[in-house]
Amino acid sequence: MARLGARVRGVAGDNRFVRNGDIWELRYAGQDALVRDAKGIRDIAALLAQPERDIPAFDLMGARVLQGGFEVLDGTARAAYKARTFELREALNKSEGRADDAEAHRVHSEIDILVAELSRAVGLSGRSRHTLEATERARKAVGTRITLTIRRIEDVHGALGRHLRHSIRTGAVCRYQPEHATDWELQA
Repeated sequence: MARLGARVRGVAGDNRFVRNGDIWELRYAGQDALVRDAKGIRDIAALLAQPERDIPAFDLMGARVLQGGFEVLDGTARAAYKARTFELREALNKSEGRADDAEAHRVHSEIDILVAELSRAVGLSGRSRHTLEATERARKAVGTRITLTIRRIEDVHGALGRHLRHSIRTGAVCRYQPEHATDWELQA
């Protein structure tokens, strides 16, 4: 096997983007190359798997963090808020049944806070909302790591690096839009 990052003469065949442990085996235009695993190469593989589709940068990040991170509330926090809201609704029914207006008011206020927080955290179709700051951070991080990885690929496989540089767009959403249909054997 060739040393890491070395150009390997290959035979014309299918394009490959295959992970084998810490090494990615790449093939394009009949040439093979090996590249060490990194987040940027995994991002590129995800884009190649879904050509001509927009993929949000925060989806490529794969991270789920509370406010200041990527999701306003992660799934665990949303589930806890919903469970607490259910408990409070039961407590509200009991306090109203006992005619305990002070307790009913306190419980109702807490329910309002939780419902407002859930409404802020969840958008259409129940999907998590992401903070603008998080979207910008994801855009920068993903864009940088994809750009650096394409440069690494271009160093060992010029044709593939140029193809990726011309076909991948980064931003708040990323996209693999090849000039011509390109089939890939993908394995991560």
